[in-house]
Amino acid sequence: MNATTKQYNFKLPYMIFLIFGLISADQSKHPTAVRYLLGALLALVLAWVMIKVLTMVVNGVNKKLRQEKGPGFGKAMVSRGLFFMIPFVVLALLTKYVLGWNAVMTFASAAITTAAATTGMEAMKEGAQGAKNVIIPAIIGSAASTVWMLLITLLP
Repeated sequence: MNATTKQYNFKLPYMIFLIFGLISADQSKHPTAVRYLLGALLALVLAWVMIKVLTMVVNGVNKKLRQEKGPGFGKAMVSRGLFFMIPFVVLALLTKYVLGWNAVMTFASAAITTAAATTGMEAMKEGAQGAKNVIIPAIIGSAASTVWMLLITLLP
């Protein structure tokens, strides 16, 4: 078993989703505690669902590789892919609190889609074969991005 595929950590990705949720809740002129709580909760739920679905997909389309690398293969690939959200959350924070722009939705959507597609690329670096490793996660990322945009607009 490859040591790199056994290690995964979702603390930072969950924190990134949480930051996106809180910044998104801060978009109204008079944000309330309920709005912040709902924004954080929606972000964490979406993160959990996205991590679960991406893990199932990566493991499902790479059964042979998962058997070789061990049961943590999918989680490790998803964990590594989600770290590519870091530049987007930094840009979202800078544009919101330094420039005063209202562009968090753009950065959150780009981060979610990019991280999902990168998950497949991480699997390919470990030996996975086929475009399905990038196309399917990218579709999942696009769907998650769309769900994110719809959910955030529902905040009170």
